[in-house]
Amino acid sequence: MDLLKNKIVLGCLTLFGLFHLFEFLFFKTIFLSSYLDDFLCLPLLLAGILYVQQRFVFKEQTYYLPIKQVIFSVLFIALVFEGILPWISQNHTRDLFDIIAYAGGAVLFHFFINRRVNSDCAR
Repeated sequence: MDLLKNKIVLGCLTLFGLFHLFEFLFFKTIFLSSYLDDFLCLPLLLAGILYVQQRFVFKEQTYYLPIKQVIFSVLFIALVFEGILPWISQNHTRDLFDIIAYAGGAVLFHFFINRRVNSDCAR
């Protein structure tokens, strides 16, 4: 599957762009400003990583990210943005709901973007 044509990836990119354009032109919404970027972070980040691995590393369109890598990504992003950065800077705050948003985005990625075409090609 070509990730550049994936409707979920394109939808996430479009939603991200339109939301920030709306905020720039009109006003900020508290809930969406707090959690939409966190929700969209992992689907977009992992789709980019998957694209690079499919296109340049393994050169197989059927390659997908193992669930361990998806879970590690959630834990790593949560540790950095909700653990380390708030500890070293007062400009960042810890928020459990951000971690829930990261996990929700990872679920979206795993079930709707990171599809197995042929399980024999998994690494």
